Amino acid sequence: MSYPMFQRDEFKQWLMSFNNLPAKTAESYVSYVAGANHQFIIEGLSMCKLIEKYSKEDKPLMIDAIISNVHNQLYRLDICKITGKAKGTIENWRTGLLTYKEFFSTHNDEVDEEETINDVLEAELKVDILCNDTEPEFVDLVKKANKTKTRTYLYTANNLMANFTFRMITQDRFYGDIFFPVSYLKRFMHRNGQKKYFDKWISDQINDINILCANETHKFKDISELKLEVSSEHSEVTITVKNTKEIVFSPTAFSNELFPLSSSSLKRIAIDHIHPMKKILMDNIKMLPQLGIITGQLKGIAQKANAKEFKAAGTVLLNQPLLNQIDIELLKIELDLIKSNTKLQLMDKIENLKKRAN
Repeated sequence: MSYPMFQRDEFKQWLMSFNNLPAKTAESYVSYVAGANHQFIIEGLSMCKLIEKYSKEDKPLMIDAIISNVHNQLYRLDICKITGKAKGTIENWRTGLLTYKEFFSTHNDEVDEEETINDVLEAELKVDILCNDTEPEFVDLVKKANKTKTRTYLYTANNLMANFTFRMITQDRFYGDIFFPVSYLKRFMHRNGQKKYFDKWISDQINDINILCANETHKFKDISELKLEVSSEHSEVTITVKNTKEIVFSPTAFSNELFPLSSSSLKRIAIDHIHPMKKILMDNIKMLPQLGIITGQLKGIAQKANAKEFKAAGTVLLNQPLLNQIDIELLKIELDLIKSNTKLQLMDKIENLKKRAN
């Protein structure tokens, strides 16, 4: 059976224009997504067929949820065994799907701050693995894997770094007086010889994320893995620190009370800004003149005042260097100021949404 890839040509073109990838590399990324699309079924449809459905209904958050649900399955502890795929193939699919998510995020009129609790609950989709083998033993193995309610998902520190980096570089903030268009900043810095600086700026913040446990708070940089133990009765999130397994806790939205995280996917674990990004930007707005210039440029180019138009304006701005009168060294000082005021922690997604809605 054929499972066509949705917006295959558009995705390839975006990889070459948006991320400056050569055609051969872009085609490899396309093949990674196509491979994953042939391996999983959601609600009776292939991943890309369901994405096409929600694209027509203009539901970008559901598109993100579909890819996230499939992506999560690639971290099942038994994924190589039940798909018959090599570890390298699975890793390529993981990379391809993260990039496919970024592709859709650049065209969306919604940002993660607009996500609601109902959106999160609606996004809980059942993903089944397709059996691409006729051997009875293998067919039986896949059937059992799809039926089992007990699953283990394992993320190494490197896996988490890749996933959290994606989140950090796609969390654009378009506030009235000051923007923080991080997806644009990434491209701007990369194209102006500042890739090493910017990537470290992101990874430094991730490495400093607080992970709350029963008796101690750990930093992300100190963990070796995170594991989700999922069953129909109970789900548990643990980390390994210096060969010791510890249960991860989350704060509640409105108090310092902690409770054990119970998440069936990494998407249900939020990276919480202890001090909201809007407050950081507004408190320091007079010390962010370069971001102020970028904000004005994006507003001047955008046809409408919404996230989709501002993101599109960023692409126009990158291709019009005369408009880009930004002092990079001063911009780095501003980014370092934002980083110094940023405190992050892992938190239950629902509690995080309650906190942000307050």
